[in-house]
Amino acid sequence: MEEYGELLENYVERIANYYKYNLNKGKESISSVLIFNFSDQMDMSFLSNNLTPRLKHLNASVFDLTEVEGLKKLPHECHVAYACSVNNENKDFKLKFKLDRVKRINLYSSYILVLAFALFTFMSLIYIPYALGIEDINVQRNINNILENQLDILIRDLPSQQQFSQIEKDYSTAYDDLTESEYIETTMVTDLLSKLYGTLELSNYQISNKEQRIVLIITALSETELNEYLIQIYETYGIISGSPDPARWMASAPIRRSLSTFTMEVTVYYA
Repeated sequence: MEEYGELLENYVERIANYYKYNLNKGKESISSVLIFNFSDQMDMSFLSNNLTPRLKHLNASVFDLTEVEGLKKLPHECHVAYACSVNNENKDFKLKFKLDRVKRINLYSSYILVLAFALFTFMSLIYIPYALGIEDINVQRNINNILENQLDILIRDLPSQQQFSQIEKDYSTAYDDLTESEYIETTMVTDLLSKLYGTLELSNYQISNKEQRIVLIITALSETELNEYLIQIYETYGIISGSPDPARWMASAPIRRSLSTFTMEVTVYYA
């Protein structure tokens, strides 16, 4: 019987190794082994006393089918089907798990990301279109002011159908001469105002006929816009060929004097 026990031990170990290494490539482990006796010639005590001690490393135990109510009078063929559905019901099964709470820093980071996204959405969908609309309104307002000035000049230049005395005619001639000079100066101011863009705004201007000088007070939100304005007006209206014409009337480069941050005084001399 000793040799028979060794034979059964080797057979069980071969089955366990085949299951563990051939079928599962060493990824699964065997927690326990159940041994069923389907032989009428083998005593259950032999399996319990001789075989299970040899298989302690496999946690082997003998399952006595004769103790199950309803199976005592059935043939071993029925016992096989029942044995396939038997598991180790008495074994304690413990599932270890660890539930981590969300860290406060991660929670606050999520809030910050949501807030940043909301601010970005507000800037993109509301503030930027609003700022661009305000800028367009200011540009259109400047254009309207220029057109109103030109309209007033044109209205004053309309010929009159009434008969005037010689004194009135002389006065009208003198007025026309002065108006022509004023119109030329107004055209120059209009040229300078037409180059205002972005956040550039005209705060005040002065014209000196005696010194042929125009002084502008201009504000902006950046030094870059102020400097680009000086370059642009001189490139557009500066005299190049040596003699002035209606398109180029600026006698020299504009002179800048900073009054405060983003506010400058521009002096332009015309020919």
